[in-house]
Amino acid sequence: MLAYPPVICSICSAPLTVHRVTHGYCEALACLTAVGVRRHEQGKAEERAAIQAVARSHRESMLQQHPALQSQGLAVLVVPGFNADAQPMQDERRETLRQHIRELIAGDAIATESPLVPPLDDVARALQPACTICRGHCCGKGGDRAYLAVETIFRVRRQFPSMDDVAIAAAYENAVPASSMIDSCIFHGEQGCTLQRELRADVCNTYYCDPVKELPQNSGPALSIVMIEKLSVKRSTLVSSPFMGNRDPV
Repeated sequence: MLAYPPVICSICSAPLTVHRVTHGYCEALACLTAVGVRRHEQGKAEERAAIQAVARSHRESMLQQHPALQSQGLAVLVVPGFNADAQPMQDERRETLRQHIRELIAGDAIATESPLVPPLDDVARALQPACTICRGHCCGKGGDRAYLAVETIFRVRRQFPSMDDVAIAAAYENAVPASSMIDSCIFHGEQGCTLQRELRADVCNTYYCDPVKELPQNSGPALSIVMIEKLSVKRSTLVSSPFMGNRDPV
């Protein structure tokens, strides 16, 4: 039975039955899907707004603690975070990595050339505290293969021409920590990545999360990097802006 006076679906504008008036949308699959997407987006927007409010409150607190920054400027960078316990390395994980490295070594002849790993530049070095505060959110999907590809092995051969297949395999196997973080990359140790930069996958050396990429270059001389969990600042550090050189932020 259609509602009277007529009420239409907020998605497709079809007339609603009396049972759907309070919902505001009909039972068509497309409309139910659209409502689900809308609610998800609304929830994410509300979450972002709440996190931004915590960040603003943190900034005010930092300005009170460091009055000199009130005239100089202070930006707040909210980074994601990884929070998990470590567990002893399992033999199954070691064997999965070992087999993966063998396959990569055997197949690197078809790899495309990848640039050699350069030294850290000043901006990358200045942004390292952001990774320290995060503690490896981007490592979470590395699994037992650590994002490694045939291009990685091809690059390692060029970067270390004296290393043969046995030495390359040993370098990866020996870098596996005695314990690693639960549900993360096999090389995600308690103090960070246990692989030297030259052995890491390209993405590990070039990736920056969206908050870091979106950091404006005119953010001011000081930067407070925070990790917020459950609307509370769990970790933070105060550093010089990566675009302002090696100046003391306070």
